[in-house]
Amino acid sequence: MSRGRVDETGREVFDEFIPLAGANLWEHVRQVREVSEARQAQAMYMPSVGMFPTTMALACLRVAPLQMMALGHPATTHGHAMDYVVVEEDYVGDEACFSEKLL
Repeated sequence: MSRGRVDETGREVFDEFIPLAGANLWEHVRQVREVSEARQAQAMYMPSVGMFPTTMALACLRVAPLQMMALGHPATTHGHAMDYVVVEEDYVGDEACFSEKLL
């Protein structure tokens, strides 16, 4: 799935690129959880939660002690598993609109 969505330039930004394997949403979520557990991930960062079903499901699950997202779709998750939203200060508006703490 992710192999076709991330070009070579995007992959070069990271030390390692792990494409999602499997035929459906739940296989992707399971893979992320398993890799996170195996590597004892300490943080999960999602540039945007609502762009793909996989990220929407992962935003509802705890796969790392610290979980953060940037704004995109949706503006807030209202979920128990997302700790912070990373956002520019002048873009925030009313902090009461967010269920997450703002960074």
